[in-house]
Amino acid sequence: MKIKNSYKLIILGSAGNGVRMMCRILVKNLNEKYPNASITYYFDYDSTVRGGKTTSYISINNKKPIHEFIFSKCDLLVQFKNFRLNNFEAQEIIAPENSKKAENINFEKKALKNFKTQLYANMIALGYLSAKLQLGDKIDSLDELNQKAFKLGYSLFK
Repeated sequence: MKIKNSYKLIILGSAGNGVRMMCRILVKNLNEKYPNASITYYFDYDSTVRGGKTTSYISINNKKPIHEFIFSKCDLLVQFKNFRLNNFEAQEIIAPENSKKAENINFEKKALKNFKTQLYANMIALGYLSAKLQLGDKIDSLDELNQKAFKLGYSLFK
């Protein structure tokens, strides 16, 4: 999928999921693919070290500067956990499980199955999003296991 004019992405996770690191890499890759676009990202998280809710907002606009850093309507919403979505409206949703309105991908379960730990769920999600947004199938800065998780996520996109 090529981004034409604008695209908004919200990623919901829990503290400790690595959502912030994943989003930083995703934004870096978006900047490389769309060097003339206005790209912003904003992290909203509570002070809980593990288990608190983390929300990341990424906005891309090829036409004009972005002045809205937090938004409730988006093109794609990605969830690491099934949070209530009362405040969000999305054209497309990726959720862990049991959602009739979403594509069901549980990145944490895939990480547990393939790596025996949930720590690689963020890299699996990054790979999936990189495939979906056509950002490329490799990130040089990742170590071997993170690269393997990234490739697994990339292969999940159909």
